[in-house]
This record gives sequence, C-alpha cells and structure tokens, in this order.
Amino acid sequence: MEVFQKIFGFKPYEFQIKVSEEIYQGNLPILFKAPAGSGKTEAVLVPFLSQFINNKFEIAPCMIYVLPMRVLVNSIAERIKKYAEKISPHITVKVQHGDVPNSPFFRGLPFCQRNP
Repeated sequence: MEVFQKIFGFKPYEFQIKVSEEIYQGNLPILFKAPAGSGKTEAVLVPFLSQFINNKFEIAPCMIYVLPMRVLVNSIAERIKKYAEKISPHITVKVQHGDVPNSPFFRGLPFCQRNP
C-alpha cells in the first residue's frame, strides 16, 4: 500500500492493510481491536484520505471519528489535520465536544460537503 506510506510516512502493519482492504471492498461494519498506539486511526483514515488523492469518492464524502475522551479528540484531530494538509486544502477537520460546542449533533456544519 504505497498510498499508506505517502500519507503517513511509514509502512503499514499487516492489520492496517487488512482493515483498509475490508473498507475498500465495502465489508462494513468492521470491528477490530489493537493496542493503544498501534495505528488504528491510520488504518481507517487511509481509505478515506486516499479518495482525495484519487478524486474518487466511493467510500464516503465525510468521516465522523468518535473517541471516548476530549483529550483524545483534540490530539487525534491535530494528527488528522497534519495528514489532511498533505493531501488537499479542501479537507476540513472539525472538533465537536462540550468544550467546543460548534453545532450539536453536527447540524449546520458544512464539513461533509465536498468542495471541487
């Protein structure tokens, strides 16, 4: 998966390849378990972000990534922003939690609309 290396700067683990392949093939939902820091985020991001590289939106025009703690949300959002900046200026990363109540239930936010 050369796109994985292009986006993230490192080679994927076997489970990341498998998860990404399952997403590409539309075998959803997927539930997988891996230790903290093992690259779960990258495994699910590569199929989504690669859509912007290929300009083929076959998976989804937007992604809502849910995490259990605000500190994780903020940390992962910054990481995703860095990845997204490498790919396209049209990718918007928004945070939604109690400290950042932009729009309850993501209503009214245009981040799921793809810009040309």
